Amino acid sequence: MEKKTLRFRPDGSFKILQLTDMHLYDDGKFDEPAITGALDLISREAPDLVAFTGDISCDGSHEACGNRLDSFLSRVDALGVPYTYTLGNHESDTSEAGEPGRQHVIADVLSRHALSLFQPGEAELGVGNYVIPVYSRDGARRAWALYHLDCHSGVKYPFTPGELTRRDAYVSRAQRAWLEDTHIALREAEGQGVPAILFDHVPPAEFDDVWMFDGVWGDHGEMVCRAPIGDGLICLLRELGDFRGVFVGHDHTNSFQGNYMGLTLAYGRCSGNFRWALWTSPHGLQTEAKRHPAQGETPYTDHFVRGGRVIMLTEEGGMDTWVSLYNGESGIGKFTPPLFNRFNFFIPVDGQQGDPNGIVP
Repeated sequence: MEKKTLRFRPDGSFKILQLTDMHLYDDGKFDEPAITGALDLISREAPDLVAFTGDISCDGSHEACGNRLDSFLSRVDALGVPYTYTLGNHESDTSEAGEPGRQHVIADVLSRHALSLFQPGEAELGVGNYVIPVYSRDGARRAWALYHLDCHSGVKYPFTPGELTRRDAYVSRAQRAWLEDTHIALREAEGQGVPAILFDHVPPAEFDDVWMFDGVWGDHGEMVCRAPIGDGLICLLRELGDFRGVFVGHDHTNSFQGNYMGLTLAYGRCSGNFRWALWTSPHGLQTEAKRHPAQGETPYTDHFVRGGRVIMLTEEGGMDTWVSLYNGESGIGKFTPPLFNRFNFFIPVDGQQGDPNGIVP
């Protein structure tokens, strides 16, 4: 099946709409608002690419999860916009007895849709490690590279000697080596640096650093749910020098963005999961969330407007990003200043809001 080639618009721009964590469960009461909200937002923003960053179809049997995604993507296909996909922790779990894991069912569904640019990648790295180029207006060169990583849900790691612990989002050494080798080869083929961004489902550990030491714009309604230790991914991206941003999902009331030493770290915006009543809590604290009540009970008030994240690229290597909500509002949100000075660990910033490098006496 021939796949669409991505190319910059005649004006030198390329728009991506990130959608994440819709959590479709075969329940029309809660699924349809997420689906129609996503479809309406795609129509309104008219992106060149939709980037799904996981947990779109969740739970139930592997077959039901795949069928649900297949049905949703058929409605997306009708809009004529190509899309990429990174698997979330609810979509890439351990296999049931006698059948392939859910991640393989999801990958098979994605392979059947002409507008899907998903690639399974090298089997030993997981499912869904791949890179998609965006070509220049004239098609002569690869002007940007869009990387996608498997979050390895269900894999257990020896974080503590003698014990294995399940922790999603730990990027393996083999994945980092693949990313480095692939990007170096791309630069050599182009004869110059190639700007790049990375999509994953679960945030790296540095998403905690950016709100503590740099300050963030947007909603920070819950703890950063990440692997318990850093895996070297962000350090690698900074060393490669071409990466402009990392975009994730997973945390439903975090949609903040921050500048981590020149690298944008940003959450998407929860694009569904209407089964839960969500509202933001004080900065850095765990979100309060309650399941919607049973039929006939009084529903909880849902204060968290769902939406997506827009990522605007320029052919010259520039990037801008903001949140676009289902209710028509958009923007980067309120700035929350850092708590500590990065270079004087755990010394509070002395009242200089917005200055993460302020000198503390």
